[in-house]
Amino acid sequence: MASGVKVAKICTDEFEKMKMNKAYRYIIFKLNDDMKEIIVDECAPRDATYKMMSDRLLQIGREEGQCRYAAFDLEFELSGSPKQKLVFIAWAPEGVKIKPKMIYTSSKDYLKKALQIVIDIQATDADELSIENCIEKAKRGMRD
Repeated sequence: MASGVKVAKICTDEFEKMKMNKAYRYIIFKLNDDMKEIIVDECAPRDATYKMMSDRLLQIGREEGQCRYAAFDLEFELSGSPKQKLVFIAWAPEGVKIKPKMIYTSSKDYLKKALQIVIDIQATDADELSIENCIEKAKRGMRD
C-alpha cells in the first residue's frame, strides 16, 4: 500500500552525520502532524545507550499512544571481534489507533530506503524491542 508520505531531507542529513561522523548514537523519526512527511523527532549523543532509546520508544507508545521509527548505531561482539551495524527499528506498539499504525507501516520502506539500512526490526512490544533481539538480527548473515 503506497502512503504518499515523503521523507524530509533533514532525515537523511542527520542520518549521514550519524553514519559518517559518528555524531549520534540514535535518531528517532516520526510523521509530522498532518502525517504527510517523515521528520526527525530527536537525536541522541554518542554516549546514549540502546536502553535509553528503547525506554524512550516504550514511553512514546505508552504515554502518547504513537508509533516511531529509529536508527541505532549498534556495537557488539561476534566471536570476540568488535562489530558495528546500523539498525532500523519500526516501533508500532499495541494500542495505537489503527489509522496512524497503518500509515506508519506503509511508509516505513520510504525511510528505510532513503537511509539505506538493511537490518530491519519490527517491534510491537518490549520483547521485540530488546537489545538481545536487536543483536540477534544484526548477527544474522554475518560470519564468525
